[in-house]
Amino acid sequence: MYGPPEIAKRYSKAGAAKTRTPVPKMLILSFFAGAFIAFGAFGSQVASAQAGAASVSKLLGAMVFPVGLLMVIMAGAELFTGNNLILISVLDRKATVGGMLKNWAIVYLGNLLGSVFVAALLTFSHAYSLFDGAVAQSAVSTAQSKVLLSFPDAFFKGILCNILVCVAVWISFSAEDVAGKIIGLYMPILLFVLSGYEHSVANMYFIPAGMFVSAEYGIEANITWFGFLIGNLLPVTLGNIVGGAGIVGLGYFFSYLQGTGGEEKAPKAAPVIEQRPEPEKEPEKEPERIHKPLVHYAEPQQDMVMLDILPESRAQLSSPLPVEAAPEIRKDEDTHTIEVTLNGSMVRIQNDADSALLRQTLRLLRGL
Repeated sequence: MYGPPEIAKRYSKAGAAKTRTPVPKMLILSFFAGAFIAFGAFGSQVASAQAGAASVSKLLGAMVFPVGLLMVIMAGAELFTGNNLILISVLDRKATVGGMLKNWAIVYLGNLLGSVFVAALLTFSHAYSLFDGAVAQSAVSTAQSKVLLSFPDAFFKGILCNILVCVAVWISFSAEDVAGKIIGLYMPILLFVLSGYEHSVANMYFIPAGMFVSAEYGIEANITWFGFLIGNLLPVTLGNIVGGAGIVGLGYFFSYLQGTGGEEKAPKAAPVIEQRPEPEKEPEKEPERIHKPLVHYAEPQQDMVMLDILPESRAQLSSPLPVEAAPEIRKDEDTHTIEVTLNGSMVRIQNDADSALLRQTLRLLRGL
């Protein structure tokens, strides 16, 4: 279920879409809406025709009439009184005044055509003959009472009516499922019919039906097209606009959309940093054992002294290795090899020469 702030946003978008509907489609859908309201109104007349007490009759009719608006909402149609809420879209800057007025004019005309069409079909199919003509008598008396309303009465009852109708439409936007929409719109519509308020589109059916039935069934009545269009439809329509657009639409816009800047800005997404996989490190290779002659020292007609450096650690010898002040000299079992320890590394001297050449070699080591 959506709360009022979400309903306001949803209707603002829906109302704007209504103003952009192509004219032929808008006219067809509004024709359907007028027809649906007419069917609901006729059903309410049938239900109340022989109910006995006036209060019971009124209640039964009010319980059936909401079926018309239910079909409008659920089947998809354009109803003038509900579309008075398009003012919300205009104030929210999602629709223009011109688009709203065009929608109202075309939908109003389509509602009138659909309502009169159904009234004519019902009359000439003699559907009003139910209950020995009691439905026909009810149709004529209803139309007569409506055209006799004064201008102020019709105007104020129009305001009261469309407050409830637009609240019903508003509530239907709070639900997503069919049951929720039906329950939401049903009670406000029942209330306006039970209270005797004036709905312009319903009167587009009630009054022409009374004129048609009066002529077809010979029931005397003083109902004219002038009395219908000017005496009733004009003040009721003005009242519907005030109640639907001026009170409900304007009030809900200022309550839930004013100052919000229309559509809320979505927060900017954080910049996506491309994470490239780190290149796989090659496994460290075991440093190769250094075994190459570093010093080849010989004089003519003398033996050679070969010097090898054999590191004990994994570190490579990248710089000359300092000689300790008094290097430890150890003789192997091989009397011709001498090993000297230099800062953790072993220096092996292979000596095939005499002692003088060996001393000269040690002096060379100290210079490394």
